[in-house]
Amino acid sequence: MKNLLLLGLILGASITASARPPYLDLLKKSLPQAPFNLACKTCHSGSQFVNPFGRDFSALRSQLGAEFPEKYWSLLKDRDSDGDGMSNINELMAGRNPGIGG
Repeated sequence: MKNLLLLGLILGASITASARPPYLDLLKKSLPQAPFNLACKTCHSGSQFVNPFGRDFSALRSQLGAEFPEKYWSLLKDRDSDGDGMSNINELMAGRNPGIGG
């Protein structure tokens, strides 16, 4: 039983450690001047839930395939994912999260 528990902890830790996709790094490279601290919360509202910006990103990924950033970002930047009247790029440049309205 101890071995099974230990194996579960090891596997869980390795999944958590490798769960961070390269998309965050690519977004950071696309926006090096953004004052907003780009982090997992840019797309995620919780550990497993995506916010409106994350949903828009995910929908584009499904439509366009797994090739990222330049193409995705060019389509995402002018959208207002969270519906607060400000485009995603303007929110990021203002230090706000494009996935959380208000």
